[in-house]
Amino acid sequence: MVQPTSALGILPFALAASMLACQNPGPEPPDAPPPQATFATGRPQADNSASPASAPRHKPGRTCSGTGEVPEGACTRSAPGVYAMELQLDVWWRDEDDGEQPAFDPGRGRIQVLSRLELGEFCQDGSADFVVQTCGVRFPALYAANSGGVMQFVLPDALWERGSMPTPGNRAHARGLGAEQALKFEPVVSLFGLEQAADATWPAYSETPFVACADGRIGAQCFADQDADREPGISLELQLSGEPASPAYERAGGFQYTTAPTKPGAQAQADGASTLYVALRTELELSPISGDDCQIGSGSVRASDLLLRVLDCSRPDGSRCSPAEATYVDRHVPAFHALAERQTPPSSFRHGDSHIDASLDRSPSHGTLTRAVWLAASADELGCAEVRAALQP
Repeated sequence: MVQPTSALGILPFALAASMLACQNPGPEPPDAPPPQATFATGRPQADNSASPASAPRHKPGRTCSGTGEVPEGACTRSAPGVYAMELQLDVWWRDEDDGEQPAFDPGRGRIQVLSRLELGEFCQDGSADFVVQTCGVRFPALYAANSGGVMQFVLPDALWERGSMPTPGNRAHARGLGAEQALKFEPVVSLFGLEQAADATWPAYSETPFVACADGRIGAQCFADQDADREPGISLELQLSGEPASPAYERAGGFQYTTAPTKPGAQAQADGASTLYVALRTELELSPISGDDCQIGSGSVRASDLLLRVLDCSRPDGSRCSPAEATYVDRHVPAFHALAERQTPPSSFRHGDSHIDASLDRSPSHGTLTRAVWLAASADELGCAEVRAALQP
């Protein structure tokens, strides 16, 4: 993935200090006094006066200029319509903030992204608009050999059904309208839970509480309640039941699902965070749909890192994290680094335990794999449930 860059305005810490009553406060100076108890209460709730479930979704529009006939070819004739699309991102991760006491081991796996893609009619120049609705994101498990904990992030499928969730779009171009058919999709930025420009710099954990957005808003006010649960950002759950699959290395005592640690050495479920209020970002260059009729495709495509930021969190009993605990979780949330085709993880991808280090997958990547299935020429009633069904193995 191309690293997303942006230019989020970061206000001075002193100017923002009065707004810390509702958000992760970021790191404190070494001699700063501990946060006051009032910081952990009174968190703002997003305005849900509009019904997000009934909010209209953006649809591809025909914004043609010029005159003349649309170029002939299978792509322009039969490709417009609704597609189910699956992407498999080959990613690696490590605790990039703490090499001495990592919250989780380095690892490698695949993130699955399921999407509904709607492609509009073609213009005379062979281009068409498209929009993408995310219908599912599946994360790999994060293992911690020092504690036996397994963090499994879960974004429920129902989250993506909300009409308030963004549906980004861009433009597709038909190529090879003769014997060889293909479609080329312009990159699309998928950004959830945070209001920022598509080309904005992704904030570091120290900047999370002070991120600025439009109309002079800052911090929690910029974390949009797009899943309509009256919490900032989108709510990411941690799985706490069931038996996790074994990693490539063994541990005496095995592994079990656990919460996200909120302080060094904290792995007990009751002490950790089970719900994280997050923002998520990635950039994807979607698969060219190909074949004789341009209605199906598979292959390797370009993707950028999948990045998270944690504004706040809560425990299994519903109590909220303190600002210091939220900062710790945010500081240790992984960045999922996408590998391009034939790329391998860098030399920093290593573990201090030689046994675990030897098990890390450093093989060349096949890149981000994708497949697309054409569902219908035009059908508003075809939603995420139909997309997930069409992409079942």
